[in-house]
Amino acid sequence: MASPEEIANLQERLTIHRRNLATLLKQHALSGEMHAPLTITNGINEARSKIQQIKQILRGWQVPAPDSPDDGDAPLSFAPQARRSRLCRSHAAAAPGTWPALALLCVARWCGTGPKPV
Repeated sequence: MASPEEIANLQERLTIHRRNLATLLKQHALSGEMHAPLTITNGINEARSKIQQIKQILRGWQVPAPDSPDDGDAPLSFAPQARRSRLCRSHAAAAPGTWPALALLCVARWCGTGPKPV
């Protein structure tokens, strides 16, 4: 069994990681899934990993470590091609007459469906 100081230290670290995670999730939501910087996505994944590690240690010591909805077991993934395809498909219907031709060309290149640069 761990000492009360060790338990208190881990509980404090758990609180800090959860607070950081909440801030990162807000930033991620404000940026949008398509535009969230990689540092935010990595920060979320790292915070969730640390939270899981701390909860596992506390539970191993028979100390209650309640779950939080934001703790999440699955890390956020960065799948640029899938996101790019969704972006192009979602904007393709709005394209006629609403987007300049250059923007359409950029989206098509980004998706891999348009002409490649020379």
